[in-house]
Amino acid sequence: MSQGGGRPAPAAMDAPEVFPAAACVVPPSWAWQSNVRVLRSFGAKLCERENRIALCTSGSFVYAVALYEGWLHAHKGHPSRLRFSFRYARAQLLPSIIWLTASPQDVAATGGYPPSARGLPVLRSVDCAHLRHRIFVLQCLRSVVFGFCGIAQILQMVDSASLAKHEYQERVRSGEEELFSGLAAGPAGVSGRVLRLAGRTSDSTITSLSRYGPRVVPVYEDPNETSTAGLLRGHSHGHTVPLYYRIPARAYGKSEFWGHVNFDDDWFIATKSGRRLLVAEADSSVGDEALALSSEESTDLTPSDFSQGFRMVRRKLHRHYKVDSVDGAGAKDGSVALARVVLIDEETSVRSGGGGVETVREYLASRDEADIYIDAKRPLLAEIKRWVESCRADASTPVVFDTPNPRYFRSVKTQLERHGITVMDRCDPEASPGLPHLVYHNTTPETVNAALSLIHAEISATGRLCVLLDHPDGLADMRDQGLTDVPYVCSSEVFDRKFAQVRNLLAQDVPSAEVQAMLDAEGQL
Repeated sequence: MSQGGGRPAPAAMDAPEVFPAAACVVPPSWAWQSNVRVLRSFGAKLCERENRIALCTSGSFVYAVALYEGWLHAHKGHPSRLRFSFRYARAQLLPSIIWLTASPQDVAATGGYPPSARGLPVLRSVDCAHLRHRIFVLQCLRSVVFGFCGIAQILQMVDSASLAKHEYQERVRSGEEELFSGLAAGPAGVSGRVLRLAGRTSDSTITSLSRYGPRVVPVYEDPNETSTAGLLRGHSHGHTVPLYYRIPARAYGKSEFWGHVNFDDDWFIATKSGRRLLVAEADSSVGDEALALSSEESTDLTPSDFSQGFRMVRRKLHRHYKVDSVDGAGAKDGSVALARVVLIDEETSVRSGGGGVETVREYLASRDEADIYIDAKRPLLAEIKRWVESCRADASTPVVFDTPNPRYFRSVKTQLERHGITVMDRCDPEASPGLPHLVYHNTTPETVNAALSLIHAEISATGRLCVLLDHPDGLADMRDQGLTDVPYVCSSEVFDRKFAQVRNLLAQDVPSAEVQAMLDAEGQL
């Protein structure tokens, strides 16, 4: 539970941060890499078959015309006549674009052609009107051909440059551009990235991106989703730096959608003992209704989705590295240790075709689908319980739950009363203004507004009111409304903190079984 927007008190699971603040910025070299990729795309467009044919055809024609023109300027029988003609033809290529002609006298002077045996210079006098007319016609011909073709090519180059930049930004926007390298070359000199399977939306991932920047690489099913499009535009610096991927819904196991996803040494976290660790995370919580504490029977990222995603990650790693388990040797034998971390409601039921029932954690553990499980309900319940105990006089003091949603009320009431906390509706006759109030409405702005109303109407005091938030934007809303001293529980912050605690412990070489035991112990209420 956080109060007044401050950082949570250190937990028993806390370990040194893998990604310090100085390491969570975009390296300056990435701006250069962005320009290089646009230039490569631009060069590829210039070298397309149609452009090559048009340029070579027009250029060859102009060169041939200018070659004959130079032949007419030179004395017949002069030993350097052919050599001069070739030099003259080369000199006319660029001037022909703008209807100019390089002077034959200048070409001859720069070529240093000796006189012939009879003392004749390489150039002859063009006194004959017929000869001058022929040369003039040739000059007009090459200027017309190369002038129009040259201008067309220049316009095509400008259009290609604009199109190359647009297509590059479109690939970044759609999550189809390969990430940049050189992350360890940043100010902190720290390597390591985290892959986060975020499904369609993920509030915890929004918080992670704001805190860890390029260190957390989300995989979204649709980056154009209204709730994430604006965030990703800012995160990718206006779609100029690739920092996220897209895998369509129900396509996590299809290799054609993973072609642009590649892993190199930039991805690996160096553990305390020198192992190389790749952390792959999955957010399979409901996100925007996490604090309802109800059963999560349906999430956009299903166990089958992240199971397929983890397998594709392992397959991609196998192309260049020997892949070991989370507690494997890592760099000691040249391999990479892969850690699979899942955020999920562990009490969710999984039913078999024959009618059997087991929890989702039992189901996943029996098939070795993940290494560490973060429960999506118990940490939130623990935060709420901690606040309740801090603000009520004794164990018999009830809590007023202010919500317009009957489902929210039933689920939160059921969960809290399991732990001896009496929950009352705001319309209950005994719900006096002096009692502790929990506020949780259908949307984050509605929740903040309701909290503000309770305080202004003096129904609840600042210290006896706790705001339940799912989306991190709610924290900014509270600051804007002057609610900086009001306690809150933000599910996206709690989940982000749990993900960070897990990878920090793994980086300290704490065995995954011990990390899981710590998580389970924290969840014992």
